[in-house]
Amino acid sequence: MIFTLHRYIFRDLFKTFALSTAILSMILGLGTMLKPLREFGVNPASVPELLLCTLPMTMTMVFPIAALLATTLTYGKFAFENEMTACRSSGISLMTLIYPAATLALLVGFATLVMNFHVVPYFIERSEKLVRDDIESIIYRNIEKNGSLGRRMFPGTMVYADNADPENHMLHGVAVVQVNKKDRSKVILTAQSIRIEFHEDKKTNHRWVKLVPKNYLAVLDDGTIMKSSITGLVRDIPSFWRDAIKFKRLKDLKKIQQNMAQFSDISKAIDKIKQQMTVEIFFQRCQNDFNQKGYIELLTDNGNSKVIIYARQCEMRVKKSENSKSSDKIDNEKKTAILLPHENKMVIAEYYYDINDTEPQKTYEIEKAYLEVNDYFNTLSLEAKLNMKNAVCINHRTGNNKTNYGLYDIGLMLPPDIAEKVQREITFQQLTKSELGANEFLLKPSEYMQKQYTSIREKSDELNAEIVAELHSRLAFGVSCVMLTLMGAALGIVFKSGHLLTAFGISFIPAGLCLITIFTGQHIAEQSTSGITGGLTFLWSGVVIVTICNFLLYKFKIRH
Repeated sequence: MIFTLHRYIFRDLFKTFALSTAILSMILGLGTMLKPLREFGVNPASVPELLLCTLPMTMTMVFPIAALLATTLTYGKFAFENEMTACRSSGISLMTLIYPAATLALLVGFATLVMNFHVVPYFIERSEKLVRDDIESIIYRNIEKNGSLGRRMFPGTMVYADNADPENHMLHGVAVVQVNKKDRSKVILTAQSIRIEFHEDKKTNHRWVKLVPKNYLAVLDDGTIMKSSITGLVRDIPSFWRDAIKFKRLKDLKKIQQNMAQFSDISKAIDKIKQQMTVEIFFQRCQNDFNQKGYIELLTDNGNSKVIIYARQCEMRVKKSENSKSSDKIDNEKKTAILLPHENKMVIAEYYYDINDTEPQKTYEIEKAYLEVNDYFNTLSLEAKLNMKNAVCINHRTGNNKTNYGLYDIGLMLPPDIAEKVQREITFQQLTKSELGANEFLLKPSEYMQKQYTSIREKSDELNAEIVAELHSRLAFGVSCVMLTLMGAALGIVFKSGHLLTAFGISFIPAGLCLITIFTGQHIAEQSTSGITGGLTFLWSGVVIVTICNFLLYKFKIRH
């Protein structure tokens, strides 16, 4: 008889719980799909499959509410129709009648933990793959529909085009605009056409787009319009969901905690530091050569020619973009070294067409000379240049005729051993555990380098706080499901009503309390590494309050 009664109660509980979960999950799931549809132009035909992939994520959000609603409605109806009075008069204790609710509570709690730690990340990866596999058609669809690719597609960059040619993977009549955080725009490249190439690293699942321009002009920071030697603009294909801590598996979170360089944001910051370190080591090597020999010798960007530059000193400086403010300093700085002349007040550059030549074919007498290393347009490698202002060129092949240049530059090749050494020997552990000072890599780090170094430490601390907060929030969700389900049974008995709206109104307060404290506490813990303990305390406070209320209800109110 007891088993039959438990089965009867559990059947009603599970039916109400399943129906509530399905309805609420569908509503929230459709809301989740608005982002890729609105911002990225996902193919509408892919929406049903994407909805199925994101459904587990929304289900975990509604599990606590659905379980609380189911127990409140079922036990409220059970008490309202005097079935509970009949059971008690037959000698069945009240706590025996709670067994179905306890069973549902444990099942829902366990399911929530499994979903949060394993199932949801798996389906998020599937949805991410589905969208990324359609990325090419998304790009062409945006161009055909809006004439542009928004910043959400390529963060910090807008790509405008007159028309798209998907069959030949081309965009025609293209302008690339760089947009900063304050929505200030600047044209950095215009091209007759751009070929789109899609690349993927299967080991790391990293994908990127390379835009190869044809018949183009580049616009530099100082407004100079010039042709550049770049082979293409590289942009990462953005992550829509997967590249976030809240969608990582438990094992991935543990791996990131052990080595944070595996997380994309930290990895990009490390690459930025390595690039900057390469630049500064290059300038310091140039300075050493000037001190010891009075000149430096570098290969040109084609690798077949060379340039010998005579100067007294290579002085690094910070060159900021016009109208930039102090708050944008890190974003706008680029590294430039001024070449200071000897007593003749001229910097001399000798150009050799062949690296084996003993006599120069051209000699440049330069009033103002700069060495500059940049990664314009996120090219795949650093690019060095000798920038010359008010230069006079003497062509030794044609005699002693002189050609005057207002602005002129020569593309140079960085010594490959510098970048190789930095990539090989600079690790995440070195960047986060040791002080950045004079060492074998960098004798005198710049202020900019110091800021980047401090920044990666701060990012690492923030990432660790985010991981800890995420782990606690997932665990709190599972525990809250158990506590809320048990509370629903108690509230249903106390308020004795089988009405749906009454049950929902009663259950909303404790469910809302748990959700608010979990989300708010997680946010507090993520935002402040020093206040992570306070954030976690607030995160668990709602669950603790519901647990205490459960104890008081079952001990004093229901029994009497």
